[in-house]
Amino acid sequence: MILTLREKNKEDCDLRSRVQAVLWNSLFGQSCEAMLRLSRLSRYLAIPRTRSLYSKSDVPSVYKPRKESWITPTMMLVGTIPFLTFALGTWQLQRLKWKINLIDELEEKLQLRPVPLPPKVKSA
Repeated sequence: MILTLREKNKEDCDLRSRVQAVLWNSLFGQSCEAMLRLSRLSRYLAIPRTRSLYSKSDVPSVYKPRKESWITPTMMLVGTIPFLTFALGTWQLQRLKWKINLIDELEEKLQLRPVPLPPKVKSA
């Protein structure tokens, strides 16, 4: 919890230190002497006391987010995966059908009567 009070005079400064000391004591239950010293020293250190991370000059008055294209190499790869999967699946089914027909054809040939060899075999 950061308490920001504008210091207009010495009384406001002391009030701020007292409020921070009470908060520190209630939150952590420790002596607030070290916190008071840090509070007094922080005025002289280069620690900015801003309410936000950016000053008003850093942030444009109308914020326009940067529009990035959805077409990136990663998205193209992710987009082609379903088509490649479908093509490979179709190819596997066609290959299975071809192999089953080949096996059936060979089994039919095994069921046929054997063909006799010709009487004269030419040796080359």
